[in-house]
Amino acid sequence: MTIEGKIKEELFRIASEYNVGFNEENIVVEHSKAKEHGDFATNIAMRLASLLHKKPFEIADDIISKFSIPEVKKVEKAGPGFINFFLNTEQVTSIIQTIVDAGANYGQVNVGKNEKTMLEYVSANPTGALHLGHARGAAIGDCLARILKKCGYDVTREYYVNDAGNQVNNLGRSLKGRYLEQLGLPFSIPEDGYHGPDIIEFAKSLVKEGGDSYKDKDEEFFSEVGIKLALENIKKDLKDFRVEFDVFTSEKAIRKAGKVEQVIELLKDNCYKQDGALFLNTTKDGDDKDRVIIKKDGSYTYLLPDIAYHKNKFDRGYEKLIDLFGADHHGYIARMKSSLKSLGYNPDKLDIELVQMVRLFKDGQEYKMSKRTGNAISLKELCEECGVDAVRFFFVSRASSQHLDFNIDLAKTVGT
Repeated sequence: MTIEGKIKEELFRIASEYNVGFNEENIVVEHSKAKEHGDFATNIAMRLASLLHKKPFEIADDIISKFSIPEVKKVEKAGPGFINFFLNTEQVTSIIQTIVDAGANYGQVNVGKNEKTMLEYVSANPTGALHLGHARGAAIGDCLARILKKCGYDVTREYYVNDAGNQVNNLGRSLKGRYLEQLGLPFSIPEDGYHGPDIIEFAKSLVKEGGDSYKDKDEEFFSEVGIKLALENIKKDLKDFRVEFDVFTSEKAIRKAGKVEQVIELLKDNCYKQDGALFLNTTKDGDDKDRVIIKKDGSYTYLLPDIAYHKNKFDRGYEKLIDLFGADHHGYIARMKSSLKSLGYNPDKLDIELVQMVRLFKDGQEYKMSKRTGNAISLKELCEECGVDAVRFFFVSRASSQHLDFNIDLAKTVGT
């Protein structure tokens, strides 16, 4: 328990003696703003005044006479009824030697009882550099993994590589276009392709490596090369950010192993066809509408391979699944839990946490971020400017459910 908690607990014990139904939630203990006012302060005497029909300073005197915990050396009355607490420095700092003696084992508990837990985070498409949303998820995920391990969970940190689907095809077309451009040959880049500077760098590296020998290669070749190069950069940037993963799982590998077809078969009793598409009944479990898993042209939606991937997690023996998703995945929670339920799994074994967006500010102006147009500051650039420690600190300074305004100027004062 924190010192604030111990002070509050003692105050509640004393207040309970007055038998006026005073709630613990009404006790406020705050850090004192001035050193001469001690370390902590409370206004409990003023809150109790109307209930006890006494003057606040009289109540403060009574509370002070009854207050006693080892961590507090002195208690004083101030102003109209504030109570200031001065900590017992020797008592408080004695924990330092305990921490030193325990070493890496300090704070270790076994709440998790070695439960095999899969924590998936970041999982950014390998189509370019990590943007700030991914970076915040990386910082939060890494901290969560450390906490869970400290609490006795058997944690595996996993990155899901989305190396299949339309976005990968667009990557291949984009890289081939940039490669041909570097050779001075006619080229085109799809409108919904990737236009960032990293794709140009990939193209330059191909020219340096093989000249024009790849000019007749198909888009699948360029997709594979692009994924490989992008993933290498992502891994390096994450490592520099002090974030590493135990496992990288490939969507393409999941598909090649026939896992998607297995899931289709297992889900068939909860599916129906409409307008040529295959729908999964998820409204029965609270989703706002049933979800298409196979389009009328026979291609898969994003949801279907993801269902197969989550089944694969359970098949590997994980008892608890935790996903950190971007805020735009809010609708995924109900549909994924419903999908797992239809497969016979307990949906409560999946916990999806959403990581809200980051707005970046510098010199009082907001940076507009767009990964595809290349107008985004990357994780690497941000760390170079502000320092890894400062970036990590600011990313986890707010709950993942809260939006974050990241002030580069302020972060630089911390990082330096």
